Amino acid sequence: MRDTSPRQYQLVETRLQEKLDNSTTRCHLCPWRCKIGHGQRGFCQAHVNRNGVLYNLSYGILSAIEIGAIEDKPVRHYRPGSRIMSVGSYGCSFRCGGCHNLDISWGVTALDELAKGQSTEAWVAPETLVEAALRAEVQGIAFTYSEPAVWLEYIIDVSQLAHEAGLYTVYVSNSYVTDEALELAAPHIDVLCSDIKSLRDDFYQDICKPAKVEQVLHSIKKAHELGIHVETRTNIIPGKNDSADEHYRMAC
Repeated sequence: MRDTSPRQYQLVETRLQEKLDNSTTRCHLCPWRCKIGHGQRGFCQAHVNRNGVLYNLSYGILSAIEIGAIEDKPVRHYRPGSRIMSVGSYGCSFRCGGCHNLDISWGVTALDELAKGQSTEAWVAPETLVEAALRAEVQGIAFTYSEPAVWLEYIIDVSQLAHEAGLYTVYVSNSYVTDEALELAAPHIDVLCSDIKSLRDDFYQDICKPAKVEQVLHSIKKAHELGIHVETRTNIIPGKNDSADEHYRMAC
């Protein structure tokens, strides 16, 4: 496959957008489905409307990169013992209370600077990232630390090249994702490692509104139906989602 990804930083058109009247657009990457006017950004802050076209601000901008075991994701039943390069970018569809990746996921300042054309963040082309993974002798690349649907354009371009190079791909998600985004990503993603933060809507409304449990579980089921290997995880917040009974129901 010929690589047609950008060779330098530029705004990249959002792949899942609907153009509406009066130069407004609607983003269809996550269930927020933000309606965005000219000069505005969606909830994730990573997609901006310029003259009626929605663009991804963060394409190729990495907030973090780390090498470790696939079990650290945590993925336990796909290529155990292999090593993986984990990368993150700015922007997220959640604003979770207690987020432990705050500086490298929300990226409010970084995205503001990108929107104003004042950023000095390093830009990493898809082929450069894949070449780095090969030099590091890892077996896969994981997209993580923030919701990958927000930077889906970059993920697809990287994943296509990664597969050509013999690397597997892991998508670490909050599963607040539209069916359209999953269908677009599925041919390029080997593993979905998804959060199930709780089985209670009140938890989601309190910690990471506006998501509902049904939406999250639907996305996980959809990924499985699309042929993606699925594993789940739960980050425990004492006093919020630490019920043994709830964990048992998640496992079942």
